Amino acid sequence: MPLVTITLPEGKSPQFIQSLSTIVHEAMVETINCPPDALYHIINQVKREQLTYMPEYKGMKRSENVIILQITLKEGRTPEQKKQMYEKISSGLNSNLGIRFEDIIIILTDSAAENWYFGRNG
Repeated sequence: MPLVTITLPEGKSPQFIQSLSTIVHEAMVETINCPPDALYHIINQVKREQLTYMPEYKGMKRSENVIILQITLKEGRTPEQKKQMYEKISSGLNSNLGIRFEDIIIILTDSAAENWYFGRNG
């Protein structure tokens, strides 16, 4: 069960947010074996001045529409699976929502299973 936190500039419509969440979730299901019913997304729309980043990094120029995805999940995915996930998410966001590849930042954190609690049944 990945936990996804998405931070982006404020002002997006509910439809945009729903599409964003769906694209990310479907990419994780297809590429890293995320269970389809494991949907846990925290989406933060913040004022532009609350989202600080370098406008140019590694030769890429970012716009004011940067989106940061922080994905925490249990250990066990291969580097190839992770790469496929990055590609699937970024291409989906680009083709469906018009988000520039240069404006997408994805940070993945692996965590051991003992660091997760799912209530009494988990």
